[in-house]
Amino acid sequence: MNYSLTDLVKGRTVCFRFYSDGNLHYDISGTDLVYPIPIEDTKGGTFYAEHKAIEHMRWIRPYLEMIKKWANSSLEA
Repeated sequence: MNYSLTDLVKGRTVCFRFYSDGNLHYDISGTDLVYPIPIEDTKGGTFYAEHKAIEHMRWIRPYLEMIKKWANSSLEA
């Protein structure tokens, strides 16, 4: 799984899947990625069941960085 941010948002949508532990969880169409949005970030916003992925770059970017850190740390172990 080696996605670039551009690959994930260009021409794709995101769909709401579930709420758990203070996070909304969305998946990115055509991928196996499900990323969280902290409920604190939703204040004053409207979150529909489906959005353009580019509108969610704010949350997708840090999630990708976290995945890369996890992958690198598991390779070092």
